[in-house]
Order: sequence, then structure tokens, then C-alpha cells
Amino acid sequence: MKTAAIIVAAGSGKRFGGSLPKQYNKLNGVEILARAAMIFEKSRDINMILLVVSPKYREFAEKKIVKKYGFKKTAGVIDGGEQRYDSVYNALKFLKNAAPDYVLIHDGARPYFKPGLIAEVLKELKKYPAAIPVKKVPLTVKTVKGGFIGKTLDRNELRTAETPQGFRYKELLKIYDTTDLNTLKPTDDARLFETRGKKVKAVEYEGINIKVTTRQDLEMLKSLPYFKKFKG
Repeated sequence: MKTAAIIVAAGSGKRFGGSLPKQYNKLNGVEILARAAMIFEKSRDINMILLVVSPKYREFAEKKIVKKYGFKKTAGVIDGGEQRYDSVYNALKFLKNAAPDYVLIHDGARPYFKPGLIAEVLKELKKYPAAIPVKKVPLTVKTVKGGFIGKTLDRNELRTAETPQGFRYKELLKIYDTTDLNTLKPTDDARLFETRGKKVKAVEYEGINIKVTTRQDLEMLKSLPYFKKFKG
């Protein structure tokens, strides 16, 4: 079975600030995007990697990420779109000739997760059309309306969605082809399956999988023993 990893990294990272988008900032000497790609490069379960970036940074990604670190599985560095879902759709169409069985879609700003998570997601894709990593919500969560507490949600039923999210390629492409994306505006790809009533398997995951959004996120990752030890 052939599996492609799509790493979405076309965002501008406005909340992060600075002259470079956050994914090109270095985490203990190695670009965040490069660290994310390395996980898939080293995985035996991944056959090809596709980087989806802003057109302004395509040459940067080709030279400073793919070429610099000698990634062998890179099938292409392609232009992303205005929204995340536009970028994913561009990637799915690019992969038509390769026709992978599965695709794993990952945020380029998530520089680390346990490599075994890839195998766990792919295992579930043999039984279900979609499978995504989720993490339990440890805090009490309440709704707020008009400045007042509405109700307390049952946190036993709540999870935060993470990546890499896995899908059967043909089914995901078909859904993208037949969905009005600008109306739905999905914030992740599992949302597309949910709206069609298709089962999305939850893969419980409690390891590190921080998405860098602010500079504080980056500083926190720098302090972790893993990143102190492995600098590329």
C-alpha cells in the first residue's frame, strides 16, 4: 500500500510575528518545517512527501529545506492556496498521477510527534475511511454567551484534533471535488468526512505534538530534552 504525506506550510504565521513565517524559524538549529518533514522521511510507512508552501517561499523551501537536508522522498514542493483547505486540495490534485492509497495530512508547524503515531493512524485506515489523532481535554470547559456562562460541557466526550490526519486518498479527493469549500470553510480535513456522515476513527494520543503558533510555543519546545539532544 502506498502512502503520501502532505505537509501543509503555506501560512503566514501572523500571530508569530517576525520577518519569516513561523515554519521557517529554527528550533535549536533546524527549521520547524524541516523537523516536521524529517519524521515522515524516516518512516518506513511513508513513500512520498509533498510540501505545500506559499509561492513566495517555494524556492526557499526547495533549497533551504529539501536540498539542505537531503530529503529523498519529496515528490514535490508546490504552491499552496489562500486557505488551508485550498492548499490541501492543490496537493490532492497534484497526487493524481501517483495515486497513493492513503494520505496523511500534517501541519508544517508541528515539529514533533512520536513516529509510532503514523503506524497507528495507518492501521485504522485499513478499517475506516479516515483516522485522526486526538488528545483528551484535561480542563473544565464551559460555553459563554453574552458574557455569561451557558453550560459546562462533559470533558469526557471532548478531544482536541491533531495531525497527521489520515484518509483513503480516493475518498478524500472525491469529497473535495464535490464540496463547496468556500461555504463550509473546513478547519481540518476530518470535517469534510463528518459532514458526509462518514466514520472518522479517533486515535487517542497523549504524546508531544505542539503546533507552533506563538513565540512562546517555540521557546517551550526549545526547552524540551528531545530538542536539546537532537539538533538535526
